[in-house]
Amino acid sequence: MTEKEKYHDLLHSVGEAMGVGVIISTPEPRALEVLMQLDALGVRLSIDDFGKGYSSLAYLKRLPVSEIKIDKSFVMNMAEDENDALIVHSTIELAHNLGLKVLAEGVVNEEVWNTLKNLGCDSAQGHYISPPVSARDFTRWLKESGWGIQRKDAGEKQPFGR
Repeated sequence: MTEKEKYHDLLHSVGEAMGVGVIISTPEPRALEVLMQLDALGVRLSIDDFGKGYSSLAYLKRLPVSEIKIDKSFVMNMAEDENDALIVHSTIELAHNLGLKVLAEGVVNEEVWNTLKNLGCDSAQGHYISPPVSARDFTRWLKESGWGIQRKDAGEKQPFGR
């Protein structure tokens, strides 16, 4: 079996093992095994919508993840809601202390963007940066927007971590 075929089989196994795309609080042994194999291949795994639904602090301990994505329900209102701001701040610190990257979902304005940047968030997504775009339009967006590919000395807004 070629490496490509092994990779395809492994990804197919992920779909079967994870069902609808989430691992509930006690992952199936096969699902965990597949995630470990993906990690060994260098595939970076993220916990999406961290802080909502089935996401759990136990995931940070058991699963081979490299990043968490803070759910937009905490990020969007953090400028007005002190509890949301505290949750986002604490989550960023916790993740960094565990050696994980943090992506904030739902950045809706410059105030939220600046707050996340000051808190040391690694990356962000949301309508303030760009509304959803097609794959075809994404390349143009990278070249033309102030958020896309540019030299560090360009003096424009830079994505976190640059």
